[in-house]
Amino acid sequence: ERAEKNVDLIHKSGKHLLDLINDMLDLSRIESGSISLSFASVNINELLHEIINLVDHMANERQISLCLDNMVDKKREWKADHKRLRQILWNLASNGIKYNRTGGNLTFRAETQDEKWLRISVIDTGLGIPKSKMHRLFSPFDRLDMECEQAEIVGTGLGLPMSKSLVEAMGGKISVESEEGKGSSFIIEFDLTAEMAYPEQTLKKSP
Repeated sequence: ERAEKNVDLIHKSGKHLLDLINDMLDLSRIESGSISLSFASVNINELLHEIINLVDHMANERQISLCLDNMVDKKREWKADHKRLRQILWNLASNGIKYNRTGGNLTFRAETQDEKWLRISVIDTGLGIPKSKMHRLFSPFDRLDMECEQAEIVGTGLGLPMSKSLVEAMGGKISVESEEGKGSSFIIEFDLTAEMAYPEQTLKKSP
């Protein structure tokens, strides 16, 4: 049993190191302006189901219920980089599970208004973020010194900064609504009048 625990610890440590390396490489590419975005038709309903399937095992370990509140046409498609949008949503969902309370909820909500914008929200029932720490939320490697039910939360502190850069590269914006002790909503919005219309582009570093 002890040997199994040691093997499991080695596996988790190795995975964390690999995640850290990959995240640092991605962030380096973003900062150097060398990430190419490939735009194609993306079905948001299918993508959200894909994300739910990807994080289902993580949620089960914490007894967290996953909910989908999709208010957009299930057949509707928009132009986006599927791989990067999935990466963004996975980052938000992963955080929503890590910092949630055991037995809590994680809701994925998609909505539009007058075909002018698409909004996707990832809503948790976790710790919430103190107002005094909100300005640090998208800073690389900053874990905000958050405490929760889990003794250790494994992560690189790079998921949110990368997600912000990728959302903005696709012509969108990301925002956060949070109440300490009650939970947080991470919201990404895209302007549908622009339709994220570029078939392929390279992410440029902001001056």
